[in-house]
Amino acid sequence: MINIFRIFITDVKRIFTNVVALVVMMGLTVIPCLYAWFNIFSNWDPYGPAATGNLPVAVYSSDKGTNIDDFSINVGNTIIDNLKANNSINWQFTDSSADAIEGVKRGTYYACLIINEDFSDDLISFLGGNPVHPHITYYENEKKNAIAPKITATVKTTVQSEVNSAFVGTLADAVFRASSFSLSSEKGKGFYASIVDRVYTLDSDLSTMISVIDSYISMLQTAQSLMKAVEAVDLEMDQILNAGSEAIDAAQSATEAATATVEVTGDIVTGTLRSSANDLRALMSKTDKIGSSVNTVAKTSYVSLEALYLAVSAAKTGVTQSITFAEAYLGYDYSKELSDINTDFDKLLFDITYAQAASEKTGNDVQKIFSTISQDLSVTADNVDKLADTYDTSVDPKLKDMLSSLRSSLDSAEDLLNTTGSSIDSVSAVLSAYPDLMGVGTDSLSATRDELVEMKEKLGVLIGKLNSAVENEDYQAFLSILQRDPDLISDFISSPVDVEETPIYEIKNNGSAMAPFYIVLSIWVGSLILIAIVHTKVIDPIGVTKEKNYQNYFGRYLIFFFVGQFQTILTVLGAIFFVGIQVQHPFLFFIAASFSSFAYTLLNYSLAYAFGAVGEAVSIVLMVVQVAGSGGSFPVEVLPKTFQVLYKYMPFAHSMNAIRETVAGMHENDYFIYLSGLIWWILASLIIGLFLSIPAKRLNEKIEHSKERTDIMV
Repeated sequence: MINIFRIFITDVKRIFTNVVALVVMMGLTVIPCLYAWFNIFSNWDPYGPAATGNLPVAVYSSDKGTNIDDFSINVGNTIIDNLKANNSINWQFTDSSADAIEGVKRGTYYACLIINEDFSDDLISFLGGNPVHPHITYYENEKKNAIAPKITATVKTTVQSEVNSAFVGTLADAVFRASSFSLSSEKGKGFYASIVDRVYTLDSDLSTMISVIDSYISMLQTAQSLMKAVEAVDLEMDQILNAGSEAIDAAQSATEAATATVEVTGDIVTGTLRSSANDLRALMSKTDKIGSSVNTVAKTSYVSLEALYLAVSAAKTGVTQSITFAEAYLGYDYSKELSDINTDFDKLLFDITYAQAASEKTGNDVQKIFSTISQDLSVTADNVDKLADTYDTSVDPKLKDMLSSLRSSLDSAEDLLNTTGSSIDSVSAVLSAYPDLMGVGTDSLSATRDELVEMKEKLGVLIGKLNSAVENEDYQAFLSILQRDPDLISDFISSPVDVEETPIYEIKNNGSAMAPFYIVLSIWVGSLILIAIVHTKVIDPIGVTKEKNYQNYFGRYLIFFFVGQFQTILTVLGAIFFVGIQVQHPFLFFIAASFSSFAYTLLNYSLAYAFGAVGEAVSIVLMVVQVAGSGGSFPVEVLPKTFQVLYKYMPFAHSMNAIRETVAGMHENDYFIYLSGLIWWILASLIIGLFLSIPAKRLNEKIEHSKERTDIMV
């Protein structure tokens, strides 16, 4: 033990008797604390308004605005106005979008925001049923600084917050002030009625939909019945169609025969009538001759009248038979014509009979009688000709047209029967494929109907609640506030939730939060500088002979220990009183830093003592790994998996967590648990320095010899 202190005293004397050594030691004591202080200052509040308010960000709005009923809004201008009152960023309002973008490219601005001209229109587009998301274009210069883009990212959050607040607040204000949503004086019945009317309309629409679906279901059921009927008559339809075709064929044959009969009968009737008329005219000529040649009634005239009577009777019989024949074969009624002709013939026969009875008449009388008979013959002949003409011009064409129409009708009926047969076959084939489809359709419609009925029932419950809501005291209170102060409601809707922050282990600024990392890092850097400048090998200590390895180890380490402690004291006092970091437990803060300095100086000294330059290199590697993966700047959870695994074993992690307990507040025994994690590193350091250093001496000598031969390395 005495030799240990002798080695230490010798080292102290050498330092204080050498000005250069003393200055170097003073520098070694001061450098770590400066490193810690400046880094804490630089991170004091980089995300606060005092710092971010110096970052220039350009803003330009070309928003043209829009209208809701008679209410005009321009959200772009509202955003600009709100940003002018916002000090979180150094907002620069440019005259054009081109100026803003060019400023970002030149590096004048870190970022810029461009609000397009349709921003307000797009923002309220959902009112028209076709919502369009409004866009703000954000340009960012990521080349200018690595951290600045992360800080200016708060710009997007700030603007989004301003947009949301401006949009909701403006829209709410417009809605509550718009005429279509205005409140009447009767306890808000106007607003209430508009809602209830819409609900009742929906209820009516649901009833209509249910009725329509019922109709469709009925139609499907009817179609199913029709299919069954078609199936029932399908087998008999062919027989019915065949019988109809046969009947039409027979009717066509009869029509053809009737057509021939009409033509033949017409020829016979007209021939007979015209022949009778000609005979009557021939008799008229003979009568005229007889009448002109007779001066007295004689037997010759009597004989002539007898023959005339017989001839006229025969003509009457021929005409009567012709007309009767026509009626029989053509089915045409000639009763009136026949009556007229018979009257003419009867008058003629009466005159002839009268002439036969006039035996004592004079020649002049006889001539008058024969003249009368001649006139009667002429009239009768003309009437018979007229009857023939009537037949030719009226009866015969009508009969032929009727028969032609009948033939056309029969042809159409035949085509219809053929078409009907094929159509019924097609319908039967199509309907036979429908039963499954209609069954599915009926089930789907029934399910839909049930859902609509359930919806209608729920809507009825809603209507009941709406009807009762108007009398609710809370509702009346809401309407009272709305009528009195709509601005209050719009402000509430634009920001309905206030987040009450209740920090646990509150840290006032970012510098205090980063202090544990930079203080621990400065302590490690201080011990690393020590092993780089101060030799670990003991040479000729005063009053010590045959010193042992452990005596040299502990004797030289005392210099490292005390210099490390001076570094720690200066760093801790400066952080508390000069920098002004937050510390809840100053004494425990110092103890944690002092214990960490002891662990770090012992570890780095042991590595250098045992392995020389190789040990120094290992210390540097340990520092680099811990700076990256100890969770000092970023949560360890966001680091690569390798660092997450190593984190729990790193000295930095134990020291920082212990110091954080003293800065922000203690939690149970966590402070002592964290510090106890350094004990394992202390034990490892002793093993390295006391045991591994002995076999490593020869290796160190070879390395040193090789370094000297390079004429480059120290």
